[in-house]
Amino acid sequence: MSDRTTPHTYKNERRSVPDQLAVLKHLSDTLGIPFKPKHKPPRNKDGSPGTAAPPTLAHPQALIKEHKEPKGHRLLACCNNYPLAPLGRHLSSIFALFTPILEDVWYSTFVSLPSHERPIFPILTQSTSVVEMVKRLNQSIPKHLRNNRVHLEARDVAKMYTNIDLLGLNKALTSIIQEVFNHLSKNPKDPNNILKFILVSPTKGETKFTPDIPKTAGVKRNNTTGSLNDKSMFDFCLDETLIIKWTSLLINNIFICIGTDFVLKQVIGLPMGIQPAVFFANFYMFYYELAFARRLVAAKRFDIIAHFRFTARFVDDIISLMNKLLDSYLYLHQRTGNIPGIYPDCIEITLEQVSYLILNYLDITIYKHNGVW
Repeated sequence: MSDRTTPHTYKNERRSVPDQLAVLKHLSDTLGIPFKPKHKPPRNKDGSPGTAAPPTLAHPQALIKEHKEPKGHRLLACCNNYPLAPLGRHLSSIFALFTPILEDVWYSTFVSLPSHERPIFPILTQSTSVVEMVKRLNQSIPKHLRNNRVHLEARDVAKMYTNIDLLGLNKALTSIIQEVFNHLSKNPKDPNNILKFILVSPTKGETKFTPDIPKTAGVKRNNTTGSLNDKSMFDFCLDETLIIKWTSLLINNIFICIGTDFVLKQVIGLPMGIQPAVFFANFYMFYYELAFARRLVAAKRFDIIAHFRFTARFVDDIISLMNKLLDSYLYLHQRTGNIPGIYPDCIEITLEQVSYLILNYLDITIYKHNGVW
């Protein structure tokens, strides 16, 4: 699904729906990913297997937002039979592997600092991570200073998915994929088995890194598409280049149709309904956060780094503790002290809460009790 509230989100593709479906089918065939309907077709009256419904493009619908005051609506592009949905499912299983590696990349950026002075990994995967961050905050405050005020704030990335620049997203995710494989090659757990490939499984949680192409008897790999034959329990064995190609093709081939022959291509924003959308948005933001951290380290601005020790994000919800500099470095165009800030201008970040006493974030309330948070 895609929120269509940003101007110029779509452009006229000037193709009929059948033509566009042919293009998407060609992409699917090129990648070696056959279109698989989400639902099994009902059997025919004589008991024989039914025919699968043909793939369809997304189509616009209005959603009433009852939980908002005043009540409004949102225009969504909906589809449960999109030809590239299998590609999205595979990419989601691949990107799910990246977070712990990117955490290693993050902390290696600050290797010259003592562990207690390194900024927390900015991607929060669950609310319990906030508890650990608050514990670190308490440990960083000397007992004789615990009566001092601590700046607490929460921010929201407004319309995060719908405002993302797709050219920037392509660039950011290409860089993230390269970061992952570069880190694995330079920091192998076993120097004799550097992880160079990803085995993609149709079973949830089974996709994994591997040092080499499978050599099991009877298993063969198509070196163009990375697909494995049916002798393997995995569907694909992909290297860095193929994963970048898959990612780019999904981002650049998002269409909706109106009626039977009016097709629009999405050029701004990421549809929330594609399976890897959360990973794409998370790593898009992380690309800029990592670049900012590296600029500070290169400039030896450890004084600024100290302010960002307790600034992190759960997807589009930002929490920042004891950091009065976030406003000064929120956007790339800001150059406080000749250091460019963090996020691109297409990302709109709003201040939700600011306090010295109490902060509500996700399902957690942060407040001081007996001198500690």
